[in-house]
Amino acid sequence: MRFDKQLGREVPEDGVDYELVPGENDAWAIRFKTGPYVETVFGFGQLRVSGEGEEPVMSFDFDIIETPDADLSAKDIDLQLAVGDVLSDILVRSIEEETVVTRESE
Repeated sequence: MRFDKQLGREVPEDGVDYELVPGENDAWAIRFKTGPYVETVFGFGQLRVSGEGEEPVMSFDFDIIETPDADLSAKDIDLQLAVGDVLSDILVRSIEEETVVTRESE
């Protein structure tokens, strides 16, 4: 984890706290390497940004692909926050590295 001055808190780092792993259908999945969800693998569904003319709001969905915790579900609020932190890190790095690709939803 690294401290993010803008957020004022610790955020996950690619290659340290999580890593991309091959998923299904040419998609990437993400595996937690540290923290309370270590070895949990998840994949993102749709990422949506709404709120034209106002403060944009980002929402996303994800599925747990595998986990050592049989009781863990995508409804777990702490897991949702951890997955959101990973998504944020991926998006920030993609924007900084100019590798982000966007498209209108169908």
